[in-house]
Amino acid sequence: MTENIQNIDNNGLDLTTYHAAYGVAGDSFKVTNDFLIFKRTAATGNGGFGYYLETDTTKDVYITMVAGSTNNSLSYRITGPTTLGDLRIRFDDSKIVGKKVTPCGVNLLVYRFTPSDFIQANLSNKFGVLFTIAGAGTAILKNLTVSNTIGLNANYQTQNDQLENVNLREKTEIGQAVDILSSATLDNHSGLQFGTFDNASNIDNGVLKEVDVYAPTAGDYIFKTGQIDQNNLLVSEAAYTWKLQKGYNHLDLEYANIPLESGYRLFADLSALGTYVPDETHARIFTSLIQDDVHSTANPTYSGFVFYSCDTLLPFSYSVIESGLDRKLDNVNQRIDLLANRLESVESFTNTVSLTSPNGNKYAVQVDNDGKLTVYNPAPVKVLIIGNSLTITRGAIGMAASDPDHDYYALLRQKFIQQNPKAVVQPRLSAAQWETETTSLGRQMIFDTVIAPALDADTDVVIIQLIDNVNSDDKKATFKADAETLIKNIKNKAPKARVFWIARWFADENLLADLKEVCQAAGATQIDITDIARMSDTKSFIGAKRTGKDGTTWTVESSGEAAHPGDKGMQLIADRISEAILGR
Repeated sequence: MTENIQNIDNNGLDLTTYHAAYGVAGDSFKVTNDFLIFKRTAATGNGGFGYYLETDTTKDVYITMVAGSTNNSLSYRITGPTTLGDLRIRFDDSKIVGKKVTPCGVNLLVYRFTPSDFIQANLSNKFGVLFTIAGAGTAILKNLTVSNTIGLNANYQTQNDQLENVNLREKTEIGQAVDILSSATLDNHSGLQFGTFDNASNIDNGVLKEVDVYAPTAGDYIFKTGQIDQNNLLVSEAAYTWKLQKGYNHLDLEYANIPLESGYRLFADLSALGTYVPDETHARIFTSLIQDDVHSTANPTYSGFVFYSCDTLLPFSYSVIESGLDRKLDNVNQRIDLLANRLESVESFTNTVSLTSPNGNKYAVQVDNDGKLTVYNPAPVKVLIIGNSLTITRGAIGMAASDPDHDYYALLRQKFIQQNPKAVVQPRLSAAQWETETTSLGRQMIFDTVIAPALDADTDVVIIQLIDNVNSDDKKATFKADAETLIKNIKNKAPKARVFWIARWFADENLLADLKEVCQAAGATQIDITDIARMSDTKSFIGAKRTGKDGTTWTVESSGEAAHPGDKGMQLIADRISEAILGR
């Protein structure tokens, strides 16, 4: 299938014709590299800029922009034709063409206004468009096109069908211009490892579109895709090596189909690329996150070098675009295959068949290696749930549920008790240290001292949620063998237990494949939650309010915490586990 790929020729605006709005001391404007950059230092109030425009308002008017802000507070209004403070029409969700875009970096945004919108606002052909940000921050405008057809001006490429009934492909640009770094000063920062920006993609089915890089010498350079977890460690990583020339490089990588799903970022190896000193000519717009060999995690349960904010310029930027139709169809086929594998897993992993009695009760039939059939009620009697931060962390709840009643443990507990009021669901058990151990001996010790004491001979369901923090070569080295040992140890201590292993929120594909083999060999059931983790609306968000079991409240402030499942993600995880255990 071939997509319609074209440059749509509309009337683009000269970005230098801006007018300041609500100006206060400290506001500054700069037009560089086809960007208008507005910086505001005031901590309170609103400030911004705008343009006076003219187009035919007797027809639908499309306002297409590539814009964003560092604090994701950029807002827009249509104003009167001579005064930007004369507010007339809101850019609300009803005006959006295509899907609503969650602000992240610099986004492609399209709004449609009808003739009746302008009539009600007493506007005819002439009007203003106002951009404002709240508090201190930086707003970026790369393109603004106002026309009676969808699209950007001919100087900016968009890959869409022009027809309104075909959704525009979402696009996010992260980072800033790097082609001017030839005149910048190299930052003398020793021990550099990887770097990225404090923005992650929010696009479902996203792929890496373009990468701009400034390289000090010609050669091969390493990049990674991945996520930053609550400990500010790189997880779910996949590595790529690209050959670069000395100086400025522009890479168009959409053809490579490199996935960059919601919550993922691009990381560059700064030990080879270096970083640069920001100054008046080379301003830092987005927050840079770097990793070096000095800053390591202070959490004794985890290990590794953390990412932290640093006032330095990163020598790369990138864009993420929603997958084309061909890749979406591939994803659909992959999900069909995944569903088939799940159905197959019922037989291959557990040799279990579900049956429903005439009165509606569900039963399961299981066969052992000797051909003996056992009929049992799938509703558990005694349950142990073992996990990492998704299961239990700050506030004695799973990250990042809003409160103790909305994490997957609490939701599952409710489901189990509904099916069997006498069911005992033991207190959730943190075993994150098992993930971060680097030897089989160390993991065996965690089983002996942490997990084994919580198991009883009559425990009949054990749920394991451990894999996400196995994120370095030394932790991965014995993971496969240790995972099989863990399942066998559990079955030895609790012979009646059915073992279910949940994966994954952060871990990589290779670990997931290893775990599938382990579960099959050891007689456990793998419950795959990868598709839930990759949805854009299943995670928490910065600013979310959370309440712990003791009533303590706090606000999500880090992107690592926000990358964990929110209430919707927790509900879907609980539903997925319930389906596997209870058949409903």
